[in-house]
Amino acid sequence: IIRLSKEYEGSLEFLAISPLTNLALAYLRDPEIVKRIKAVYIMGGTIYARGNITPVAEFNFWVDPDAAKIVLNAGFNIVMVPWEVAVKNAIDSESFIKLTSLGTKLSSLYAKMYSHYRKFSMNMQRMRGNPHPDVITTAVAIDPSIAKVIKEENIDVETCDCQSRGLTIIDYTDPGHVVTKKPNTKIVYDIDYDKFLHFLTRVLTWF
Repeated sequence: IIRLSKEYEGSLEFLAISPLTNLALAYLRDPEIVKRIKAVYIMGGTIYARGNITPVAEFNFWVDPDAAKIVLNAGFNIVMVPWEVAVKNAIDSESFIKLTSLGTKLSSLYAKMYSHYRKFSMNMQRMRGNPHPDVITTAVAIDPSIAKVIKEENIDVETCDCQSRGLTIIDYTDPGHVVTKKPNTKIVYDIDYDKFLHFLTRVLTWF
């Protein structure tokens, strides 16, 4: 990561769809990396504390909350897609049928990969369909117009080895309040579902 940030200084964009351990370690070794990376797109965290690994924590932040805390407070240009956005924009039955009936190899692979996950999401996580958190984050990185609602917020992460480990902490106090901190993250609060569906359809028709 450090080498590539120097090789592509000012143009490198980092897509994080897993725990942030590697980027945090890169920053600790070379804090100047913040100035060289153009943007960091993170799939992680929550906005309303709806967890997917514990009642209050999203998996990627829960696995390594210390890394998430470091990255969020390092000064990177961050765009974060929280878990609730994936839940809200889960692929419904009508869309799933269309995506799995495109007649391509990728569409067939998609059907095999997501059929079981779909049942799990609907039966065990109370969703209307299967969520696509990583794909949504990738889509937003490629086409920012897919992000319909973005707000700058100050975010932190609970790092304790306790029930709230990995909890995303967002400062919603009014600007100018004595304890208000400066925003450090752009949060995607919602996406354009139709645009995302069009993006996913195009990807699945590549071959």
